[in-house]
Amino acid sequence: VDEKDFFTSQMIKDCMLKITPCSLEETIVIEPDFEIRAYYAGHVLGAAMFYVRVGQQSFVYTGDYNMTPDRHLGSANCDRLRPDLLITESTYATTIRDSKRCRERDLLH
Repeated sequence: VDEKDFFTSQMIKDCMLKITPCSLEETIVIEPDFEIRAYYAGHVLGAAMFYVRVGQQSFVYTGDYNMTPDRHLGSANCDRLRPDLLITESTYATTIRDSKRCRERDLLH
């Protein structure tokens, strides 16, 4: 099978039928002991992080997130959670950035 033909159109359509859209801060109950809740990640437009609880265990899954608001995005926002595990991206974990004022100045000049 050629890589470009790995997924057929029908396979993609079938997969799309399994998607459950949700709004930020909406809890989706899959089963009585299995729920997922989306939160605003503050990283890029549309970025979300997800809290997942199965029984007594829970985790938060997120790509990048931002805790400092700027002119076009607010900061990440979620309930006070105590997950058993945090899964996150760390692209800039060791990067020391210029101040927000310096970055905005550079952007405008």
